[in-house]
Amino acid sequence: MRARAIPAAIVLALVAGLWIFLAGRALAENYGGLSRTQAARVEHAIAAWFRTDAAAMRCIAWRESGLNARAYNDDDWPTQSVAGVFQIAWPVWTPANPNVTAQPRRYGWVLRFWHHRAPTWLEFRQRLANPVQSIRLAWLLYRHEGGLRHWGGAC
Repeated sequence: MRARAIPAAIVLALVAGLWIFLAGRALAENYGGLSRTQAARVEHAIAAWFRTDAAAMRCIAWRESGLNARAYNDDDWPTQSVAGVFQIAWPVWTPANPNVTAQPRRYGWVLRFWHHRAPTWLEFRQRLANPVQSIRLAWLLYRHEGGLRHWGGAC
């Protein structure tokens, strides 16, 4: 009986490990899976940050991520990937972009948001998984770099 218990435990551990790996991957690139309460909180935060263009930004957030702050797309990694409610590009909007560090007067807002430190892709995703941080970075981008044009204009 004991001989059968060990292989069964190993199989169970392998299945559990595979499930955790696949569930984590599905959750990470999942553009749905958001409760109504979570979606309402994200919509409320968008309205608070983007007062005059809140309706357009809400529509853009629905289109980009389904209001899911954990949504990301790393299919083009390592050259460019996107994350957060508004699917903001990494490393374009980080100090890792040479243009950002070369033009501190123009891109000082990027340097301050990231505390003058270039985040890795994982750090970028983790910070933008917080809806408030994701919306805040989008608001800074909207304010300093030409409004809605980075998301293809109005919805």
